[in-house]
Amino acid sequence: MKTLKTAITLLILLIGLGADVTAATHSQPFRNDYDTNRIWLWAVEPTTQFTNLTFDNAPVSNWLATVNSGDRLFFESDDGSTIAPSAGLFTVDFGYTTPTFSIEWAEIFWDGATNGLLGSGTLTWNGSGWSGSSVFTHAGELATAPVPLPASFTFLISGVLLGAGFAHRPARTV
Repeated sequence: MKTLKTAITLLILLIGLGADVTAATHSQPFRNDYDTNRIWLWAVEPTTQFTNLTFDNAPVSNWLATVNSGDRLFFESDDGSTIAPSAGLFTVDFGYTTPTFSIEWAEIFWDGATNGLLGSGTLTWNGSGWSGSSVFTHAGELATAPVPLPASFTFLISGVLLGAGFAHRPARTV
């Protein structure tokens, strides 16, 4: 009898492991607050996932998601153009397992070289409404890192210099 009880318990645990981790979903429309061309979202709890993104009106019709890894959702204008405050409407779908979950957000202006932070904060869903705070822990991700030179660049330059040395060698006369 004890073996059967253990087997049933093990079976229940295994079935639970295969179940979807999201117990509930929520679909929320948002509007931008600033004259922006990038919006980035981060899930604070590991059990919260961004499951879908739709762009709901003409000002954001040329926007696209550049990162959608479940816990991060970055989207931006495909041509660098900005949308006026409150003009962009987009809907984010969330999957979550706890009745309260939080996301961090940032509205960014990308000038072609750097990300300028226009606004940021944390939004918390309590099951029936949102509350906001100014907490933002992802500022380091906004910095634009310089693009490193590939290792092959050194070989290319040394080859060019070596070739230039042979090209300028005077011909020997006999």
